Amino acid sequence: MIISIADSMKKAVIKELDFSFDAPSLESLEKEGTAFAEPVQVKGTVTIQPGQIELDVDVHSKVRQVCSRCLDEFEQEIDLSIDETWAQQVSDDDLDTMPLSEGDTVDLTDLLVQDIISSLPIQPLCSEDCKGLCQECGANLNRETCDCDKEQVNERFAALKDLFKEV
Repeated sequence: MIISIADSMKKAVIKELDFSFDAPSLESLEKEGTAFAEPVQVKGTVTIQPGQIELDVDVHSKVRQVCSRCLDEFEQEIDLSIDETWAQQVSDDDLDTMPLSEGDTVDLTDLLVQDIISSLPIQPLCSEDCKGLCQECGANLNRETCDCDKEQVNERFAALKDLFKEV
């Protein structure tokens, strides 16, 4: 959704937003095994005042991700509250306000997709107690157990293995 602010910069306008959109598929996300599983739903308001725009919306969607421990695919609910501000006059110490020039348009879909992506975890987990994969046989330890020897000592450090047993 693109908001044109050229006509509204002379008087204050409050617009109610209630829309949904299909997020674009992004190659950088797909390489990591992440994709949007449903359309992004947006509800909130945009307030356009002379020289300033304030966006206050709640966003809901689902993303499909790959667990970084067990490599299983799972879906994660996304619920965000997004507050953004654009202004024609931005001071150097105001890091939360984005600059805006007369006649600009603001593309909300790109902004919202970027905010959703930045909220995703760097290492997604299907659950907090995910056991991951066995390092020896590759078995998914969430679904099965294996008989692999779990205690492996690097040969270079084998002499240090028994060092603290005497203490």
